[in-house]
Amino acid sequence: MVPVRKVTDQFEAKVLVARLGAAGFVTELRGRGASTTYPWGPIEICVSEDELEDVRELLLADEVEAAFFDVND
Repeated sequence: MVPVRKVTDQFEAKVLVARLGAAGFVTELRGRGASTTYPWGPIEICVSEDELEDVRELLLADEVEAAFFDVND
């Protein structure tokens, strides 16, 4: 498993893991912030090295799509 993204918020990490899981990717959370006992600190979202490029493409597509989404509409 290799890191694909690092976040500091446990909620954001769980949302990313859910998004990747919905697309069929297996993920793993690493880092002190991934713990439920001490939920602070950096969290790495890791994926299989074989799927790394596909995951990066998916996350990039999501970011591009979000750039066109206006919350005021």
